[in-house]
Amino acid sequence: MTPQERRPRGDGSQDPAARAVGSLARLVRSLGLYDLRNQAMVRFIEQYRRDMLAALAHHRGLEIEVHPFELVHEGRVVYVERERERSLAFRLFRDGARRLIIDQDATWRELILLVEIVGISAPGVVATDSDLVTRLSRDDLPSIKVEAVDGIVQAETMTAMGSAAPGAEPAVPVHMVVPAEWDLPIPPLLEPVRLVHRGLTRDRVEALLDEAEDAMLPRVGLRLVEEVVAAILDPADPFDVSDAAHVFAELRDFLLSEGYMRAVTRMLELLMPLQAAGVDGADDVLAGFAGPEVLDALLQLALSPRSPPMAEIRGMLDALPGEHLDHVVRAVRSQDDAIRQRVLCDLLGTWAGSHGTALLELMPELAPGAAERIAVALLRRGAVAPLRVGIALARATVDAERSELAARIISESEPVADIGPELEVLVDHDHPAVRRAALETLGRLGAPASLPVLRGAYERLDAAAALGDAEAVGRALGRVADAELAHELEERLRPRSWWRRLFHVPPPAPVEIAAVTALATLDLRQHGRLVRWLANSRPEPVRSACQALLREEGA
Repeated sequence: MTPQERRPRGDGSQDPAARAVGSLARLVRSLGLYDLRNQAMVRFIEQYRRDMLAALAHHRGLEIEVHPFELVHEGRVVYVERERERSLAFRLFRDGARRLIIDQDATWRELILLVEIVGISAPGVVATDSDLVTRLSRDDLPSIKVEAVDGIVQAETMTAMGSAAPGAEPAVPVHMVVPAEWDLPIPPLLEPVRLVHRGLTRDRVEALLDEAEDAMLPRVGLRLVEEVVAAILDPADPFDVSDAAHVFAELRDFLLSEGYMRAVTRMLELLMPLQAAGVDGADDVLAGFAGPEVLDALLQLALSPRSPPMAEIRGMLDALPGEHLDHVVRAVRSQDDAIRQRVLCDLLGTWAGSHGTALLELMPELAPGAAERIAVALLRRGAVAPLRVGIALARATVDAERSELAARIISESEPVADIGPELEVLVDHDHPAVRRAALETLGRLGAPASLPVLRGAYERLDAAAALGDAEAVGRALGRVADAELAHELEERLRPRSWWRRLFHVPPPAPVEIAAVTALATLDLRQHGRLVRWLANSRPEPVRSACQALLREEGA
């Protein structure tokens, strides 16, 4: 059954009469399905009351023609249902009703009695009275009238099936095909012909092979969804979401279990018009696509060898209801395999433009390769300061290659306000390139608040410290040092009092290099005499370090 066959012709689907008749049919059919105290029944009754009163007011009463499978109002088909067991039209027609007239001033009591009377003959409801026409002709329904015939005559039947009675034109052209189970005369046999075998073309063979492939099943399922949605959106069709919810759930679960994620997202697109139209129950159907099993299936697709591009995976995630970044983050955190974690981080990187801070906070928890993927995505999007990206990458990794990458990012990035505390953490990093990049950047910032951290780094220097670390500590210290610290460093290198010089023991070379570098960076003109004295009196490597400082400053 196609959506075109189920939909009334013309613009009748927008008519208040179509909505009223559709609500009546839905309510009648629900009598055999729900208890009257069920919330669904309460909604159906209220909808029927609202639609019927609106239609009576708009049309100043309703005069509905009854056909075997359709109801017609003012020449427009307002209700269609081919299945005889479900069809309100067939139920009325079968009992002889040919026209149902409801006056504008019909009371709510009469309208609810109409439901009661018609509903008695519905499937699942036990009839306790005579035929439907007799019940509708009761004296207590003055505003509801029915025109009927005694039985079904040949002329009517032929007209309803598409052949008008001789000399007569049908009031409404019949546009429907009689249901397959309807009994019709056997058609005349065709002239016998000789059997001829013809070969299949390549296109036909490929079409047959396509039908046999697994991919055919999702296509068939999606066609079914499209048809069902069209029927639900049709005001003249009593079919509603409650009739199809289990079908939607079963198809969704099948597509998920088989990994047809593109079909899942396409199914969701087909269902979205139900929510846009405000159809009852649509939100519950769509909520089934936001569950963790759907998201997990999509992430498994991302991890599979046949994964589509990450941009397409992200598009599928965006099509699902809700916000899913947190679910992907949890999946990354719980992934022990470094390769699979990197793949999921490629997916996380698609959020770099909108959720850069959240990804930045995640990086220290990741394996080095995964953190690098996030860092590259953040740098490309430019949503987060590169210096913060470098710091996060340095905190996430201990391997040499990525530590050097983090150090390069930190060194080449512009300073950022209030970044000092984050850099100070890296002063004791395991990799020397990161330590030196953090010290150099702290020096560029020149924030006095960093002085305690830099002083601590200086005091931890000993004979085993790397000379590069000592120079980096000295340069950073020189940019934030005050007069008190400068005096302390001078005294440590060469006490001013002669009697202290007698007992002075020079500190280890790394400590001397850090101190003299700090003084030269602070003010070489003021401390140049001391630097030259050290260049002439100290052994290597202090002598070379002092000579380099003098050359560097042109002194």
